[in-house]
Amino acid sequence: MKNLIFILILVFCSTLLFSQVNFELDFSFEKIDSDDELTNLQLFDYDNNGLEDVVISYKSDIYNNCWRIICYSQTGSILEIFFQENSENEFFQKGYLLKNNDITYLLTTFIYRSGVFLEEVYLRIKVFDFNIGSLICEQDHLIGVGQSASDDTFISYSINTSAITHQMLPIDEIIFYIGAKHHKYTHTTQVDEYTDHDKSMIYKFLLSNNNINFLEEIENAGERIIVYDTYDCIISTGVYYFHEWSEVWPEEYKSWHYRINLVTPELQSQVQEVYHINGSYNNWYGEDLYEHYPHHFKILTNNDLNFLDFGLIVYYKEYDTDFGTSMHFINFSSDFVDSLWVKEDSFIGDDQIISSTCVSVNNEDHYVMYFRENQLEIRNRIDGDIVHHQNSSISPFTIKLKSDGELLFFVEQEDEAGYDVYVLDGEIQVSAEENELPVTNYELQNYPNPFNPTTTIEFFVTQNSDFVNLEIYNIKGQKVKTLVNAHCEKGINTVVWDGANDSNKQVGTGVYFFQLKVDGKTIKTKKMMLLK
Repeated sequence: MKNLIFILILVFCSTLLFSQVNFELDFSFEKIDSDDELTNLQLFDYDNNGLEDVVISYKSDIYNNCWRIICYSQTGSILEIFFQENSENEFFQKGYLLKNNDITYLLTTFIYRSGVFLEEVYLRIKVFDFNIGSLICEQDHLIGVGQSASDDTFISYSINTSAITHQMLPIDEIIFYIGAKHHKYTHTTQVDEYTDHDKSMIYKFLLSNNNINFLEEIENAGERIIVYDTYDCIISTGVYYFHEWSEVWPEEYKSWHYRINLVTPELQSQVQEVYHINGSYNNWYGEDLYEHYPHHFKILTNNDLNFLDFGLIVYYKEYDTDFGTSMHFINFSSDFVDSLWVKEDSFIGDDQIISSTCVSVNNEDHYVMYFRENQLEIRNRIDGDIVHHQNSSISPFTIKLKSDGELLFFVEQEDEAGYDVYVLDGEIQVSAEENELPVTNYELQNYPNPFNPTTTIEFFVTQNSDFVNLEIYNIKGQKVKTLVNAHCEKGINTVVWDGANDSNKQVGTGVYFFQLKVDGKTIKTKKMMLLK
């Protein structure tokens, strides 16, 4: 008996010491047509049994010219299929279900094109009674008027719906907030110059007495739209992208702007910008120049029930020719007056974050978990420290929270015939030992800088098993020297670069970059200058 108790204690302690987030398959569902493309995923109690069903919007390829909304139960069985063919020059984008009184409304968005030489492009809205399949009303909103190349300038417009939410008014009226990316393309034929403009927008419509009417446009918003029941404003991120290039001159220019806006929920909204970052990229005669160039901007605190207590976390990656590549995790207070903390560390590389969600760890609800490819990481929302990271058995493209608090992790099947839905296999527990480990960044620095003829590069390794690759690149991005390509001991490691390349020839004066990779993932890139 004592031996059995000892074994149970040993197993329990081992579980704590070697924390692991595990997932189990809950159910799967299949597409009707393998060519269908998922455009929206929503949890919605379609059959009024108190359990959320999975509602998927699919658009078929352009040849089938149709779309469908399918309701799946939490066992993967099909409850309802709503099928429609596109009208002429009409292309389906998203569907969105909501209930008001006894009616289940289906709001759908389309891009609609009219004309040839001066093509008019519209955002088309259709509202259906989902239960009986009838069209209630529709509305077209002009996005832009194109121009043919006969005038030496070709202009085209397009629009793509990114998000939909709604607000119920006391008098059975509904405001729809439709986030969309507005795209304008210009080609000046005489000089072969091109421009791309992308900007996110919110288009507001009012459904009243079975009619839908346009209310207003809100610029620099609409990429994400977040509504909290206990918060006075709608939170929305916005993006603006500009790209200019020429087939004649060897020059290219890009710029990105990302914003966070607070939008008041009323017929004519007030908009307050609370955060804005921007940066640029230039290429002149083959030389790249990045200046605080942001990319992969994303809100991480999805499925958040504690926004007022712990704020909102965003992530982005930044490229800069002078300062190298960096990651930024920023936690804003709920009033957006201050950032509570800023971090630049990660143990799972700097690839794009695929999905994220708020989670409970050790029965405490102030953590966020995010996925990069086949890895996951958990961060404390209070101080920003990383408490856990591991390889992951799944890479969900989205994560949804059910009303009972359970998380659903959606993964596309390898053959693209359907989707698998996973849940957590047990609660997430992180041992005190792991939680108290100093989560140190993979520090990377060199001294002296500038240097001649040698410089010492110093980096920190978190564990003995880390495989480290440290390489030198010139300003054109060409590899100059591999300094380290081996397993390294835990702690601070140093290596000296004598200014020679892999052929043992001295390189010239100029700017060079040293890049640290750990287990195949790029961790940091820094700049140094060799003076002779």
